[in-house]
Amino acid sequence: MSIHINTIKATGIDLTPAIDAYVRERLAALDKLVAPDDTSASMSVEVGKTTEHHHTGEIFLAEVNMIIGGTQLCATATHEDLYAAIDKVRDESVRMLSEHKKKQKKNFLKGAVAFKKFLKGGR
Repeated sequence: MSIHINTIKATGIDLTPAIDAYVRERLAALDKLVAPDDTSASMSVEVGKTTEHHHTGEIFLAEVNMIIGGTQLCATATHEDLYAAIDKVRDESVRMLSEHKKKQKKNFLKGAVAFKKFLKGGR
């Protein structure tokens, strides 16, 4: 099972087929970071204009909310170009998923060592 994009929401802009396709294409790379047996992996994406009135010009926001194995992860990026914001949020999502995966592996190994020690009769 791969990570499934539940929704793509646009705020303050029209969600064109080109934007939808670009989001799906760029975030498809996250599949390899999710365990194949994790059937509960899901993702929602929001793209649009920010309401930061102190900036001149348009500032675009891309936000990804993921639920992976019961853990919620959120990545956000802003940029003057919508497509660059999507690329930045993808990079941030990859970083977060990699850290999550390393943390899970570390905790698993820590538990395995404790269990092995328990089986040997140690404390």
